[in-house]
Amino acid sequence: MLNLFEKTRKKLRAYQDFLKENSIKEIKNWEDIPICNKQNYLLKYPIEDLAKDDISKAFLIGTSSGFSKSGSVFWLKESVDEEAYLRAVKKLLIDNYAIDKKKTLIIVSLAFGTWIGGIQLAATLRNLAASMESVSIATPSLDIKEACEISKKFGKFYETILWVVNPSSINIIYSLLKDEKSLLNGKIVFPVVGEYFSENFREDIALKFGHKKDYPFALRTGYGSADAGDLGIESKATIILRKFLNQNRDLCMELFSQNEAPMM
Repeated sequence: MLNLFEKTRKKLRAYQDFLKENSIKEIKNWEDIPICNKQNYLLKYPIEDLAKDDISKAFLIGTSSGFSKSGSVFWLKESVDEEAYLRAVKKLLIDNYAIDKKKTLIIVSLAFGTWIGGIQLAATLRNLAASMESVSIATPSLDIKEACEISKKFGKFYETILWVVNPSSINIIYSLLKDEKSLLNGKIVFPVVGEYFSENFREDIALKFGHKKDYPFALRTGYGSADAGDLGIESKATIILRKFLNQNRDLCMELFSQNEAPMM
């Protein structure tokens, strides 16, 4: 990882200035590297100083969501970033949902536009589906009604439907599918993005879509940075821990000073 630090320091003018302002001359341990954020780095320096190369060589110009209320950040991507992302997403979906062994329909119900989270995931999944006979993808974006029509019309041809969506849209999806018994039998699972949701919400959704109440993966979250492209995914262990804390509120309060466990 220190090699990454050295490469970045040599390549980026903004990062050189950032280190000078933090009085950093030499780094021997990863923990000694100062933390970058939107305020002290991404929003502080000119875009040309943040780019690794000539801006006109960028593969993609995207933007962060701006949900931090500190302003959106326009972000330059290289094609090599997409290749690494594709490999990581493919491994994740094979390991978690066996998409290489099951006929799988992936529905992407996220905002597109320049927001990297939605457009990058949709593009990556299209490339993934092109290379795997077991995977099909539909990209209705935020049109939940159309997404539900797709699931009704094509769901019978697939063993599993992975519905990539924001948690706040799932109850709307249920209200539009509640009479479709063939879809509410454990076929649909939700790899969701971003928003916090409670363990009670997870268990309620599991039951509504035909899973057992304690099934950990009916609703599984990933949270990451649209800027840097890093991503954290819930594991079975973290979900079980969260369920345990949900049933032991005194312990949860002792550990986190709140009744509900945070995302882990």
